[in-house]
Amino acid sequence: MGYGSAFRKTILIGDSFVLKEVPAIVASIPYETECRVERLKQGRGWILDDERIEVSGPIAAKNSKRVESINRILEVMNIDVENTPLKIAYGGDWLAASCVSLARALNDEFKLGLPDEDINRISWEGEFAYHGIPSGVDNTASTFGGVIFFQIKKGQTIWRRIPIKKPVEIVLGNSGVKGETSKLDAHIEAQEAKNPEFFDSHLKTIKSQAFE
Repeated sequence: MGYGSAFRKTILIGDSFVLKEVPAIVASIPYETECRVERLKQGRGWILDDERIEVSGPIAAKNSKRVESINRILEVMNIDVENTPLKIAYGGDWLAASCVSLARALNDEFKLGLPDEDINRISWEGEFAYHGIPSGVDNTASTFGGVIFFQIKKGQTIWRRIPIKKPVEIVLGNSGVKGETSKLDAHIEAQEAKNPEFFDSHLKTIKSQAFE
């Protein structure tokens, strides 16, 4: 049985505007998604067992996207589930970061020896199902952890850890509103079209905050 885990992350600055070359600062927090991969003795393909909280809510709503994401990861890792059927089981205390934890579990089960850089790239492929065009900030934060400065500049991804002397506390609030990234992206595009000057000013403010 292969095992993998991934960090939960939270946004400190930016994130939603990364594809517009605005930097983001994100941080991992001490919650994780866990994944276990087990080879089955019979059957074809893969089956999923999800024991995470709120499975009937936001996870169920993303079922088709989740299937696409898992299939993308299996394909890019050259895992032939028709001849090697698998059971994929998710656990832990966080709903997201499934791509990173799955890539790590498959890496462990099939003894592929992939470094975190490859895990990050594979996880990014899985994110296409959820985001359309993923920036890569989510999987990078979930793979490497820590406090991260992340930016896309002229098509190239730039990221680095921000050193801190000791852990800091972050207070998070839950609005209870369930949203989808694709809908947020559409909202951002609409706001830009509605008032481009204000939107550009907003991006400049975020960029300044991130570098400061």
